[in-house]
Amino acid sequence: MLEMNTLGGSAAAAEPVPGSVIRSSNGVLSATLTVQDVPTKAAGLDIASGLLTYNGLYSGPTLRVSPGDLLRLNVRNRLVEPTNMHFHGLHVSPKGRQDNVFVVIDPMDDFEYDVEIPADQTGGLYWYHPHLHGLVGKQLYGGLAGLIVVEGGEAVRPEIAPLRHRLLNLRYLLITDVAIAPQLVSYDSAEPSNAVHLVNGRHQPTLAMAPGETQFWQVCNSSTDAYYNLALPGGRLQIVEVDGGEVWESWFPETVPLPPGKRFGILVTAPTTPGLRTLRSGGYNQGPYGQWPAVALANVEVSDPSNRSVTAPLEMGTAAAFIAQKPVRQRILDMGEAQTDENPMFWFDDVPYEKITMKDVISVEANTVEDWVIRNGTTASMGTTQESHPYHQHVNDFAVIERGTYDPVTGTVLTRVRTAPRSRAASQTRSTLIRAIGFEFEPNSIAFLAAPFITATSPSMKTKA
Repeated sequence: MLEMNTLGGSAAAAEPVPGSVIRSSNGVLSATLTVQDVPTKAAGLDIASGLLTYNGLYSGPTLRVSPGDLLRLNVRNRLVEPTNMHFHGLHVSPKGRQDNVFVVIDPMDDFEYDVEIPADQTGGLYWYHPHLHGLVGKQLYGGLAGLIVVEGGEAVRPEIAPLRHRLLNLRYLLITDVAIAPQLVSYDSAEPSNAVHLVNGRHQPTLAMAPGETQFWQVCNSSTDAYYNLALPGGRLQIVEVDGGEVWESWFPETVPLPPGKRFGILVTAPTTPGLRTLRSGGYNQGPYGQWPAVALANVEVSDPSNRSVTAPLEMGTAAAFIAQKPVRQRILDMGEAQTDENPMFWFDDVPYEKITMKDVISVEANTVEDWVIRNGTTASMGTTQESHPYHQHVNDFAVIERGTYDPVTGTVLTRVRTAPRSRAASQTRSTLIRAIGFEFEPNSIAFLAAPFITATSPSMKTKA
């Protein structure tokens, strides 16, 4: 197994960058992504085998687009298994050649995506990755992911635009045979306790800041399973963007929770005295398959001269109107998990994920709001494995309006607390409105969602115009 002192990184490591950047021009971003298993570099090591790459790189290129652009990607599959692409968080069509997770790109085949980004798409951080059911975890862990930046949003606010901006892509891997020919440990054998966590592909890189300086960090957890709780001792963190969406009320957390797929825009203010600090992630016990230890993610070198601190307003916008809109109906959805042959199996409403078909699709009316009750149960029928789960919904926004616990045997709600959404996203501790990864469900917990369905449709929801 990998030894820490053999890794690239340390306090002397270069500033991490999120890979190559491709920008749109004249309203179109046109690029080719070749998916292949080739030797490449990660964590400062030349990995002989196991990594999956876009264009030969462990992390795919960062795609920078503007609202109203056309994102045209030619995906060339040179793996020995099928793949596809999901544009995580974008409010785009899930049909045809857009964000269609039912597309199958077979080995040696090519497929062109033509994703029409709406003119009103919120500026912020999004990302892309494979979403072929049955292979998502393996391919994402192997390295197939990249960032998408939609220009605008909080990044261009007058108080934020002059600041230094950073994109931080968090993920993990396990490597064996380091001294001979480093190879990636298989996804099924990857244990959280042995994971090596990377920032933009580097192990414990160094981020430079001046005393008291405020920087704007857009952070993505693009890992398959890892849970992060970010903290910078002696510094100050202010949340101003969540899952690519603007917040209408900012806040100052001690730690920032990032379940898989989560993104935050954070105003990070350095300590006022020079010195070497550590950007850390606190531990998180997800359950039997995810006991994530506390780890150091990066060094933060604070050195003179001092720089100015910036604070965004607490009130940053107006709450989404649909939160107060009367719902047309309520639905109850149950998620479950069980262990089979030492591997977890997941389902919604007693249907295993791998057996979900179009007959299981929920039909909703366009331009309406529904209340959805999501329950993470542990009964014999829903699965007896007690594990926390993030909730993710493609294309359409939603807001968490209540949370609590319930008895999965009787269905009785035991506790119920009204929440106050304050952004277009949600985390495991803050209830908010989201476009992509949702929030964290602990075992036997329940959440009440307000879900608006606007024009575009989701692969798991069919919207009737």
